Amino acid sequence: MKLRYTSLIPLYICILPIFAMSPEEKAAFKGQLKAAQTSAEMEQLVRATGKLQPSQAVKLNISTSEICPVGFLTETNDMVTPDSDLFRAVTNAVEEVFFEEMHPFIYTHGRGDADAEAAKFAKYEWANKNVVKGVQGIFGAKVVHEMGPRDNHGATDPAHLQHQFQYVKNQIAQLTGENDLLSGKNDFVKRLEWFARKNPGFGVKIAKYTVGGLVVGAVLGGIYYWVTKSDKKADEANEDEQDTTETEQSKANVNNEIA
Repeated sequence: MKLRYTSLIPLYICILPIFAMSPEEKAAFKGQLKAAQTSAEMEQLVRATGKLQPSQAVKLNISTSEICPVGFLTETNDMVTPDSDLFRAVTNAVEEVFFEEMHPFIYTHGRGDADAEAAKFAKYEWANKNVVKGVQGIFGAKVVHEMGPRDNHGATDPAHLQHQFQYVKNQIAQLTGENDLLSGKNDFVKRLEWFARKNPGFGVKIAKYTVGGLVVGAVLGGIYYWVTKSDKKADEANEDEQDTTETEQSKANVNNEIA
């Protein structure tokens, strides 16, 4: 039995690469998606690259969900065709491009033209016919978040739009390096959380180094105290001896003068 399964390993090695994209292929695919100008062009790229079957589709979901309010989903009829690794890889690439293309607007200061920026996402209408409207709400929430209400009545965007904006902002940060602890533009608390997740043992190392530093400092302090105390005692003994010598010499001089 073991020999039979072992003999299938070369077959798996040859077949598995077919169902996923290499980093180079993914980068090239994302470049093509960003260069697409229309919804039809983008959909054609997704179908051609992903070898999608009629029962497979990539859908953009923009909802009031508190878990994942914005993101792409693989939609397939499991009775007809499986949800393959390549299909999911294509969906992930499309999602990354979607968030990356929001970066110039989300991570620039100032109000900007939210409606004009949102109109650029019409090329995703193949994945969600209401995408422009959804993105307009998210971009508008960004404007309110940074600049305050647009009118004089103190109105603010609904809570779900603010939540969508924060979610999108954090997703962009993870993809574009804005979560870097020192150079990132994302919220500082989020950058700290990201740094902690990327470096799970960092806190333990800091604690170890801190304790080790305190121990070393205490030892060096003790050695310094012992050395300086010994030197001080030696200096005091020399001073006492010198004082005694001077006193005896003075007495001798006095006796000589009397004599």
